[in-house]
Amino acid sequence: MRRKGGRWQRVTAVALLVWLALSPIALAEEEHPDLGYFTVLDAEGKVLLRTCHRLHVGDQFMDAQGRVHVVVTVEGDAAHARPVDSWRLDDIGPAAWGGQWGPGLTTVVDPVASSPLSVAIYHTHTDESFVPSEGRASVEGKGGVVRVGRALTEQLERLGVRVHHEDTTHLPHDALAYDRSRRTAVALLKRRPAAIFDVHRDTAPPEDVTAEVDGEEVARILLVVGRQNPNVRANLGFARRLKEEVDRRYPGLMRGILLASGKYNQDLHPRLLILEVGSHQVSRSQAERAARLLAGVLPDTLAAVAPGARAESRGAWSAVIWLLVVTAVAVFGFLWITEGSWEAAWRRLRSFLRREAGLGAGERREEGRR
Repeated sequence: MRRKGGRWQRVTAVALLVWLALSPIALAEEEHPDLGYFTVLDAEGKVLLRTCHRLHVGDQFMDAQGRVHVVVTVEGDAAHARPVDSWRLDDIGPAAWGGQWGPGLTTVVDPVASSPLSVAIYHTHTDESFVPSEGRASVEGKGGVVRVGRALTEQLERLGVRVHHEDTTHLPHDALAYDRSRRTAVALLKRRPAAIFDVHRDTAPPEDVTAEVDGEEVARILLVVGRQNPNVRANLGFARRLKEEVDRRYPGLMRGILLASGKYNQDLHPRLLILEVGSHQVSRSQAERAARLLAGVLPDTLAAVAPGARAESRGAWSAVIWLLVVTAVAVFGFLWITEGSWEAAWRRLRSFLRREAGLGAGERREEGRR
């Protein structure tokens, strides 16, 4: 007679199912509603950053001068930060969903770049636009930000880089847009690009996001890296290398690097970055000029970092192992709950495996007789 599972077994089953149901979902990256912005302030109340990305305690920001600040309190739309000597990454791992720090579902794509050098570009928020150019901040379907991605694409192609630019829409523009754009990112990664860029525009006052570079008024660029992803160190390393090259060639173009709460699908590839080009209050032509300047820096930067891609792929294999472990635990846990004991669950599993193995052998013998 089969023994009934106790209450604690049912509770375990519910917890297991909830855990498995949530683990594949990218964290919901939040933005400020109604085109507002969050402000990072230092101890004296000086503005360090204005951005659409919702800020949390522990988020970090490297400013244009390379100084790192960590958010210590958040009050409404204001985040108060203090300076630190360098990035604080020790407490990030346990909070991450996926890869080497947990059982999150990470799509495994070999990040070794194809030859010749290639780059992938897409837009989680294709509707984003520029008020001075389009008359509004959001255009249903494909807004001005897609044309910024096109400017980046065209300039890279002039420089001999193969580019895969995808303008698939992922509407509505909400917290789950990154889940929908994940499919686009996965499809692009099958092309084995050296890097992949999700191109956006921010929300911030014009004085924060414009600068004169080489005699032209251009939009400034903010790089965003998600804290909750197994590639955070690799993503951040690439962002720092790119910022250093841009600062050397085009001082003032970079606003800095935001290490924000979220995932942003960056668990898919060690060189996947969010590019925030300008804001809704700058012109599209300023953003396009910024994209073309960035393109001039990318080939040399990627040539320097792409050879290390194979070593960085270890994180992806770690995700494979986690996925196998999660699957095994789920299957065995289900059998244990339904059968009522570990012994009965093991007998059921062995019987299934023997039956499947015998069926396969029988089919092979049958094929041999034909």
